[in-house]
Amino acid sequence: MEFVVKENPSEVAEYAAGTVRSLISDKPDANIAVPTGKTPLPLFKLLANMALRRNPALDQVHWFALDEFSGADIPRESSFANLLEDRLITPAGLAIEQLHSLSGSAPDPAGEARRYEQHIKSRGGLDLA
Repeated sequence: MEFVVKENPSEVAEYAAGTVRSLISDKPDANIAVPTGKTPLPLFKLLANMALRRNPALDQVHWFALDEFSGADIPRESSFANLLEDRLITPAGLAIEQLHSLSGSAPDPAGEARRYEQHIKSRGGLDLA
């Protein structure tokens, strides 16, 4: 594992986008796990711009949410999956089927985690997180 330190959020986003670009040039159908929150928002903007310019094309990449809220009363608009859809998938012009996430409203969270892990395995595992 390589530990990289950057001076500011935009440098981090540029570095991360370069890492994604490199991976996709070798494996256009890569499986990439992405976080949510404020930190990755600059990265999502760069990825959306790459997708719209098709440099590289992101239409074969599968995006996996790293986490999700749990509970039946979590509104969809508050979910991490919704954030990823609004901040990455839609701005990049990608198909919603390219986004994979846990169901926060699943009645059995441990079973949902197992289902999600199996889904990741069925796609060949993660290439980048």
